[in-house]
Amino acid sequence: STTITGNRFLNGATYVMAPDGSNGLVIERNVFDECVVGYGGPVQFGNNIGSLSNLTYRHNTLLCGNCGGGATGRVNVTVENNIFVDGTYDFSGTCTSGCVTRYNLFNISGNQIGTNVVIGTPQWMGGTYPTRPATWAGWQLLSSSPGYAAGNDGLDIGTTYYGP
Repeated sequence: STTITGNRFLNGATYVMAPDGSNGLVIERNVFDECVVGYGGPVQFGNNIGSLSNLTYRHNTLLCGNCGGGATGRVNVTVENNIFVDGTYDFSGTCTSGCVTRYNLFNISGNQIGTNVVIGTPQWMGGTYPTRPATWAGWQLLSSSPGYAAGNDGLDIGTTYYGP
């Protein structure tokens, strides 16, 4: 039962690693920025049977690389209101019960997963990818951006944390 919220992860390869299991993990309102492609991806979950349960992954912004993992026997996994830019995303695994993937924004239509998907390139107040916003406030979506106020909770898709 760990919560990872309101962080900006920068200049790394893998920021969250749970290869042998996790239960009750909440990852929300983070920015995973400038991942190093080829190192498994910035957010990785295990491939073991029953290794992923009660995961909430919501309102995150993830730039490049891979996210997820092919764990089988998933239970109660919710992936919603996230931005995924460039790369592959695998939250597919075998779901035993209670798994939901919805209201995520993808800039590459071939990478989309789930329902109520938004396809487009996000535009942030602080600049556009690949320039990347330099400050927390810069990660807020412009009102003209795909994903603006488009989450299932009425908020922007992607991070909703813009710093202190």
